[in-house]
Amino acid sequence: MLEFLALMVFLFAGGLIVTLFVAALGILKFTLHAIVWPLKILLLPFILVIFVVKLALVISFVAVVLTFVVPVAIVALVFAAPFVLVSALT
Repeated sequence: MLEFLALMVFLFAGGLIVTLFVAALGILKFTLHAIVWPLKILLLPFILVIFVVKLALVISFVAVVLTFVVPVAIVALVFAAPFVLVSALT
């Protein structure tokens, strides 16, 4: 019976330690959020500028790709049109 009581004491102590560890992690998480939140607010304009620059680069890259693809597609259609007409007649 004494062994069972000792086992229960160890299980209770382990549960208490795990509970305290989880509580400490929760408090640490809240503290870090409270510290980092003003930094996020301060860095928001820089993040916005980076996002706008990235968006401009992507749009310009797409425009450059389209300027090369559209003429190639037109030339390909001009050369392919006679073959398409001949194949449609036969």
